[in-house]
Amino acid sequence: MRRRALELRGVESFNLGEALVHGGPLVDVAIPSAFSFDTITALSMESRQKLQRIQPETLGQASRISGVSPADIQILMVHLGR
Repeated sequence: MRRRALELRGVESFNLGEALVHGGPLVDVAIPSAFSFDTITALSMESRQKLQRIQPETLGQASRISGVSPADIQILMVHLGR
């Protein structure tokens, strides 16, 4: 049962990643220019540092940054109110 749950989580993350990479509706979700990624403690330290340094303009751009996982993108979506 646990293995099945882990497989399902992987599928959900993969689908989010596919939607962001291949032009899904989330690609154009804007990230405010003054958005502080450092305040989101749920993001991994690596993701916070990279996002703060690069300052992506959209979730699509953020999803293409090496080291930023689909889980990090989901956390950003929550903080952006999506």
